[in-house]
Order: sequence, then C-alpha cells, then structure tokens
Amino acid sequence: MIINREEWRIQKGASIWIGRYKNSRNMPHWHYECELIYVDKGELNVLCNRINYRVAAGRSFFIDGKTIHSTNAVDPDTEVTMIVFDAGLLDFITGGLTPECPALKHYCDIPALYSRLKKEYLEKKQFYRRRMTVELTSALIDILRNEKLTERKAGMSTSERVIELMEDAEQNCADYDFERAAKFMNMNPTYFSRLFHKLTGITFSQYLNYVRCERAVSMLNENADLTVTEISSRCGFMTIRNFNRTFKSITGYSPKTLPKGFVLTNRYDTLNETSKNPTLNECLLLESSDA
Repeated sequence: MIINREEWRIQKGASIWIGRYKNSRNMPHWHYECELIYVDKGELNVLCNRINYRVAAGRSFFIDGKTIHSTNAVDPDTEVTMIVFDAGLLDFITGGLTPECPALKHYCDIPALYSRLKKEYLEKKQFYRRRMTVELTSALIDILRNEKLTERKAGMSTSERVIELMEDAEQNCADYDFERAAKFMNMNPTYFSRLFHKLTGITFSQYLNYVRCERAVSMLNENADLTVTEISSRCGFMTIRNFNRTFKSITGYSPKTLPKGFVLTNRYDTLNETSKNPTLNECLLLESSDA
C-alpha cells in the first residue's frame, strides 16, 4: 500500500471545503484536514487505518486528520457529500479527542448542514467564512456528543509513525539525514529504508530532497536579500552544485530562473511516476466550493 499525501486546495482564508461526488473512488492517502462523509445514495466502502467499513445510504463517516484512508463506491451511481475542514477545529472542540469508531453510530443530518454551508458560500455575505465555521462547529458538537470518543494519539500504527517522521523531517529538513530518520523510527536502517519505500513509493532521500527544495522555493519567493548559496546551506544541501542539480530536477527550473510566486503543487509527482492525485478518473465531482 502506497500512502500519498493529498494537498487540499482549500482557498486562502478558508478552513472548510464542501462538495459532492458520484462514484467516489480513490487510492490510499492522507492529509492534515478532517473529512465528514455522508452517503446520499448507494453504498460506500471505506478503508480507514487498515479496517474496511461499508457505509450505507443515510449514514455518516468521520476521518480524522493524518489518517490513512481510501473510498470505493459499491456501484457507479453512489453519491456522497463531503465536508473537509481544518483539524484545528476538532482540537478546539474536543481538546485532543476523536470518535473511537469512524463509522458514526448515530444519524447526522449532514444534508441540512451542507445546505447551510453551501448557501453561505454562494451568497458570500459579510463574514460568510466565519459563519460557515460557526455552523460547522455547532453541528460537530452535536455529532460528537453522541459518539464515544478516544485520545487521538492512542495506538499509533507504523504507517502513522511514518507520517510523524515525514512531518518532523519537513520541519527540520536542514538538519535531517537518513540516520536520524531511522533513529526516529527506532528501526534498523535497512528495514527502515524498505518500509519507507513500500509505504510512500519513494526513498527517504528523495523525500528529504523534495522538502528541502520546497523550503528553498519559499525562501526564494520571500527572501530577496539571500544569495542562492545561503539558501542552499539553510535548506541542508552540502554543496551548491548538488542544490542546483536537485532543485532543477524537482521544480524544472534553476534557482535563478524560478518564476516569481512559483509553488510546488503536485507533491512527489516528480519523484515517483506512480504518485498522483489519489482521486481516480472514474470519480465524478458533482459540485464543490472550488467552483
């Protein structure tokens, strides 16, 4: 199982994305945001942390941030409503708790919530984003009050630990190396190397080069006074030659020719040919707040 990190294109200043899908199908993936799914029609198979669930029409499913999951519509006519939101909202409500079972036991009137959120989004009255957050917060409180909750960090799996490693390496990429990663995982280096590649589809060195280049892109956009050599050093590259070669292979540009405002949007696509948007082609987006 390859776990891809999905980058939600939630618009700047927003903390909520809403949409509806037909024939929802995607590969195993994870992201920082939480998902609230409601099956409007048909049935949906959800693989969540290696457990398979069958979600019938009229039922809801909650996926916490950084949870590895995938969905597979039982038939092509299956339709689902999805609300994606910043995981900080869950922290604000529960203080570190999450539903013990992602298949919510009690009925949740997600269609009514979706309609309210959609109305606010379409009308775009003053403070509409704040109103959407208030609406969702109120609904989540009602939902979570009826569910058995548990600590979010309880029983972390190996794949979740790899996600923690990836986050730590991203934050401290300038000082990271393979040995530090293996120590973080408390694993034999050879075993860790095989495990990381199996779960992500890329090597740890490829991942580290990517996050270093991602940081370099940010610094090039924001720090006009820094030289390329200074940026290279601050991002953890040992030589300017290695930095220039790696940067161009990942971004398609040399550091000096990078277009202003350039952003790496397709995470890992340049590293792994099988890595892609986890949503499969046969999945149809009916409507969304991106439109």
